[in-house]
Amino acid sequence: MLKNFFDVLHGKDFISKIHEDFSNMLELSEKMFREAQWYLFVEETEEDMHDEIFKMDKEINKLEGNIRSKILEHLSLRVFTDIPASLVMMSVVKDAERLGDYIKNISEARTILNGPVNQAIYQELLGEVEIKITEMFSFTKEAFISSNKELAEQVGNSKKILSVKCEDIIQKIASSNMSARDAVAYALLTRYYKRLVSHLGNIATTVILPFSEIGHYHSLVQGNKG
Repeated sequence: MLKNFFDVLHGKDFISKIHEDFSNMLELSEKMFREAQWYLFVEETEEDMHDEIFKMDKEINKLEGNIRSKILEHLSLRVFTDIPASLVMMSVVKDAERLGDYIKNISEARTILNGPVNQAIYQELLGEVEIKITEMFSFTKEAFISSNKELAEQVGNSKKILSVKCEDIIQKIASSNMSARDAVAYALLTRYYKRLVSHLGNIATTVILPFSEIGHYHSLVQGNKG
């Protein structure tokens, strides 16, 4: 759906600017994620480190508003053939905006801990998840912008695997002897990571899903296999 939409409007200011703005949203989200990880681990922080993360989130919100405005303006010209793809764009733009919100939440876990995360505990619980999310950011952008179905499927499968893994981690935390403060902080981090996985998966799999099934990649795959 989106590939046809982009092909038809290739070179036009409308789609060119949406491409640019959406790419910037994903790039800013990925940068935010790297900054948030660093912020979690450093022994001593400066106020501007945290401020920079919030600044990037505001920029993501601004880009979301720009894209929505452009789509609504485009549809107001009675371009009815573009309605399905425009609705898809509205959906994925919201997913991209939510990435910034959850990454901002991740950075705030440091406040709960009253300091940096324990590297040994973090690596045991979330080290592998963090690596896979970093990979998903790169694959999601390429899958969506280039309509790469193989990468989209790979991200969709990662979403399924990591969602289950995050739930297992939360159960592990619940049955551990961590302090209440640590348990809350690491459980929240895990939940935020799971939400990042979900939103990245939603964005990437729009390449291969009909509009009515967006956000339900695994359910559709299971149905096709049945």
